[in-house]
Amino acid sequence: MSLLARQSLKFSIISYFSFVVGTLANIILYPLDWTFAGKLQSVVAYAELIYPFVLLGLSASLVKFYPLLKERNQQKSYFNFSFLMVTLCTFLVVLGYVVFQKQFETSQFAESAYFIFAIVLFYAFNELFTKQSANLERIAIPSVFNGLFPRLGIITAFCLYFFAKVSPLVCLTVLSGAYMLSFLGNAFYVNRLDTIKPSFSFPFLEDKVFRKELFQYSLFAFLVNVGYAWSYRIDKALINEYIDSQSVALYGTFLAMLTAINIPTNGVYAISSPLISKYLNNNDISALQKMYQENSLRLFILGSLLFCMIGAGAVPLFSIMKNSEKLLESQSILYILGFSTLFDIATGFNSVVISFSKYYKINLLMLLVLMVLTIVCNLLFLRVFDMGITGVAWATFISMFVFNIVKSIFIYKKFKIQPFTKEYIAVSLMIITSLLAVYYLPNFKFMILNFYKSGVVLLIFIAINAVMPVVSVKEILKPLFKKK
Repeated sequence: MSLLARQSLKFSIISYFSFVVGTLANIILYPLDWTFAGKLQSVVAYAELIYPFVLLGLSASLVKFYPLLKERNQQKSYFNFSFLMVTLCTFLVVLGYVVFQKQFETSQFAESAYFIFAIVLFYAFNELFTKQSANLERIAIPSVFNGLFPRLGIITAFCLYFFAKVSPLVCLTVLSGAYMLSFLGNAFYVNRLDTIKPSFSFPFLEDKVFRKELFQYSLFAFLVNVGYAWSYRIDKALINEYIDSQSVALYGTFLAMLTAINIPTNGVYAISSPLISKYLNNNDISALQKMYQENSLRLFILGSLLFCMIGAGAVPLFSIMKNSEKLLESQSILYILGFSTLFDIATGFNSVVISFSKYYKINLLMLLVLMVLTIVCNLLFLRVFDMGITGVAWATFISMFVFNIVKSIFIYKKFKIQPFTKEYIAVSLMIITSLLAVYYLPNFKFMILNFYKSGVVLLIFIAINAVMPVVSVKEILKPLFKKK
């Protein structure tokens, strides 16, 4: 097995394990105290919104220009430059907060501001070391530090608060410490692979042509990171600001349950990207159309199966969880976000196709439009219609639907291809039949027995696929075993 294959396998195992740990925490631990669990999650959510402003796209440039910098023996110099810039930008962000602190007095952000800034700093450092590790063809160990450590940090902080009655400030210190340990672990690992000595010599800046290209690409990456963070990560921060921290944890539980739907897409996107680039470079639109439709369909049918099985098991699961009354009251959120995710999966290759085409810069424009639309919709449903976390779910659904429709229209206009085929009718029938069966099938008083409905969903998918063949079982399961 090659080095890349071994690293990919380890990365996949660690990623799935981290997902399981996070999901179990959402189901077993956090219901014990929704409010404090939400507070911990909101601190991380704020940090995810701020960190692009201190990273400035430098990590993306570290990967983009690594081969050229390595040829010049300047790759370590650029890493030191990036590390210094992140430190400086974090200082400036904190300074800005201190100067304008009165403007944040009524914000929930102010309660944990300095813990958030600490996480931002370590988060950005982690991103640099992770990209440097990837340049050295190592991705498995950093996934432990980046994926597992933060989750364990939240779990540890929560357990200290709930079981040991430790003060919230100490718990937030523990959470920040988990990100610091993650940073130190990544730093130690990368230095074992390729020692980086601190230096303030940056010879690559003397090349005016390269410097201009570097800054332009970093700016582009910075805007993409801001657009992504403020489009996909702002929901929890807004919930914390306009509702309460308890609702953050409730909403986070629904998101955690639906994460399983997206897991198979990662491997497929990774394995398909080189082929998409090849087909576009060769102008082989027919091959692109075939792969585009086949992969979208496989991901959609697998995502639909997982979604329906999750939906079928949701009520029995909530019924045996502690303090789950509000989850049961808000279960419509699971379906709103679920259908949003399914439509995103069905059209998900749009972003990949655009990214590898000559129109790649349009992705940035669309992402920034999505960011504005997401913020406006959230504020509208939260402040004007007062719809609570259900409104946040609808805001996500509407913004993602519009975003994917616009991308689909753009791709069809430029390449005359689209992901939908007649097989989607059969898959839609599977979804409708499954959800109706879940609704009308009898319930047992002993709630754990009602998990049988998830099994019924699986049988429905198999039966309809046998009568109206969409794709073979082997093809449906293939995305689960794609190597990243």
